[in-house]
Amino acid sequence: MFKRWSIFFVLMAAAFQAAAQSPEPPPIPLNPAYIRANDHYIKTILGKLDRSLALNDPDNAPDWASTAYTKIELDATNMEEIVDTKLLDRNIGFVRDYMDTSAVTGQPCLPILFSENLARVYHSQEPSFNREVMLANRISGFDQDTPLRQYTGTYLFKTNFYKSSIHVLNLSIPNPADASSQFLYNYYLVDSLHIEGRKTYILRFHPKKLVTSPTLDGEMLIDAQDFGIRTVHASLSASSQVNWIRQMRIDIVNRRLPDGRWFYGHEQLFLDFSVSPRPDSRLVSLLGYRNTYYQYPVFAPLKDRSRLAQENAVVVKDAIQGDDAYWESVRPYPLTEHEQGIYEMVRRIQSGSFYKWTYRILDSIITGYIEVPSWHFEFGRWASTISKNQLEGIRVQLGGRTLYTFSEKARLSGYLAYGFQDRKLKWQAQSEFMLGKGRERTRKLTLTYKRDFEPLGSGSGVFSAPNMFSSVLSPAYGNRQTLVHKADILYQHEFAPEINTEIQWTSLRMWSNKNVPIYSPDGSRTELESLAVNQLHLGVRFSLDERVTRNYFRKTYLYSRYPVLILGVTGAFKGITPGDVGFVRADAVVKWKIPTTFIGYGRLYLNGGTIWGTVPHTLLKLHEGNTTYFMDKGAFSCMKPYEFASDLWLQGYYEHNFNGFFLGKIPLIKELELREMATVRFAWGRLSDNNRANTLSETGSLDKPYLEAGVGIANILRLFRVDFFWRLTHRLPEPRQNFSVNLGIDIDF
Repeated sequence: MFKRWSIFFVLMAAAFQAAAQSPEPPPIPLNPAYIRANDHYIKTILGKLDRSLALNDPDNAPDWASTAYTKIELDATNMEEIVDTKLLDRNIGFVRDYMDTSAVTGQPCLPILFSENLARVYHSQEPSFNREVMLANRISGFDQDTPLRQYTGTYLFKTNFYKSSIHVLNLSIPNPADASSQFLYNYYLVDSLHIEGRKTYILRFHPKKLVTSPTLDGEMLIDAQDFGIRTVHASLSASSQVNWIRQMRIDIVNRRLPDGRWFYGHEQLFLDFSVSPRPDSRLVSLLGYRNTYYQYPVFAPLKDRSRLAQENAVVVKDAIQGDDAYWESVRPYPLTEHEQGIYEMVRRIQSGSFYKWTYRILDSIITGYIEVPSWHFEFGRWASTISKNQLEGIRVQLGGRTLYTFSEKARLSGYLAYGFQDRKLKWQAQSEFMLGKGRERTRKLTLTYKRDFEPLGSGSGVFSAPNMFSSVLSPAYGNRQTLVHKADILYQHEFAPEINTEIQWTSLRMWSNKNVPIYSPDGSRTELESLAVNQLHLGVRFSLDERVTRNYFRKTYLYSRYPVLILGVTGAFKGITPGDVGFVRADAVVKWKIPTTFIGYGRLYLNGGTIWGTVPHTLLKLHEGNTTYFMDKGAFSCMKPYEFASDLWLQGYYEHNFNGFFLGKIPLIKELELREMATVRFAWGRLSDNNRANTLSETGSLDKPYLEAGVGIANILRLFRVDFFWRLTHRLPEPRQNFSVNLGIDIDF
């Protein structure tokens, strides 16, 4: 069985839309020189094209169903010297027999993944949805139950030139056929042809000068009568400031049906994924090829419309693996000898001990756990094994969790920790149960019992948690923690892909300490030994057309072009346990990655809420402060934990990535492909007189909004960023306290 790190690695690779290599489409006959048409004529064609996009888009047509075959291939380049090393040559030297030359880049490459997928694709107009039901799927080196299957089909990575933008990974590229993008491109009418007896324009497009945001460079064939897009041949423009993707090519062939409608035909996508932008780099890069072929659609009302409307975008539960005879019968054309050999090569690699040991080491680095397959268990997280903070001193921790090989429906996890300074034992035990059939829809029950310190009023970054990194790199870590004893029951229910809900019951007790005292909520300033809370939380998450990943026990949200809304209400009940308090709290969160424009893209985050009732300060909205040197988007860089609290608040940030709009125009510097960043964070809040009396002496309110701003440079060595933040309001006496430098890792495209 191909283990979990391999799943993660190829999952990431598949998310790069890597897909299978196939013969090149025939070249389009072009005049030897551009013919720059009259501007008015060009504008007329573009205007008619723009007005026809929605009409010709198959996603706007009445109900239809079609069968689609997709194959994906992922190759690694610059592997010759690596394979020639003594260690690898002795263990997997046979892979040289499978090396080939890329038809796109001309580089020698080693295939590392190949997949085939057959799916039934459904489109509904009312209600509006697109669904892909996989019929058969197989991936080299993977068993049938791998979560990777959902990425090998058509839906998640389809490129549609009838939309306003083209989405590849998290990259949003303005569509040259859309009117909103035409100020980014120059257009040339190259020629006109007669195809299938119909006049067809050849329109070439190039990004305008000084445009550094992601754009395309290529040409499209446009039907001169109904302005359907017949073909597109485009590449990522050389001026595009894009991380990781060194080259990208999109080739699309649409077909005009006998009734005059336009429909998908053949889609090809090629990606050269590399850390280095230089084509002559000797670093290992990944080449991805993806091909999808659509059969003629059937236009008719869908029979299972109500069931399909409630399914995920990709349904994989009943897909078969299929034998060689089956795949030979469903492929549009036979596999090459090179493609057929990939299955055998991967099997030989996985059968060796070298692969198994390499997998275990890399799996531990990536996941944070050390896997022991024979025990169906993994130890971790290894980074939390030893740490240090001001309350516990030296802290040691040992924990782990069961693997999906133990059970695909239940996962048990926990840890034990001990601090040599406070001499107290801490622990956590957790059970996760996946309810229902399969993993197509989240039905999850989680039981947690915990006694440990929690850093209230801090951000949610990796350095805010107790581990060996926060101990060294966070100078103030651990001085503002609260000991919490908690029992928690959480049930998560996915009603539809767009609507995810949760209900959670929590009973907890917080203990006071010298750094974080807890005062009685009656306003007497009496310090309590402990405080109890018994609360019920209801939450709902609304998202539209969001891409997600699913493994056995976790659903991860990746990207949506639309804003995501999260609502929650919490009620605490008094009189259940000694010393408990009662209150009601309501929260709302809006998150949105704003699509790319010619000056880059932005990220917006807003959080607002209110608390009804009188509570100790540990239950107020503690505006998050960052105690580390590292970027934590969930905290304010120039604010300290416990500095401000509210019972009515609104806070958030806007971060804009200019995508090299300024630095990309400076000679020499532009070769570094650096990205300019600008961030504004704000917080406003009110604190009632009753709750103000329960706060720490140094905790203030935000009747006057807090504001901080920062500028930064990202894409340093394709990975790192540095930001400089200034505190603009609520200035502190010492100037250095109003300034912060944050380092971070920013993996983005």
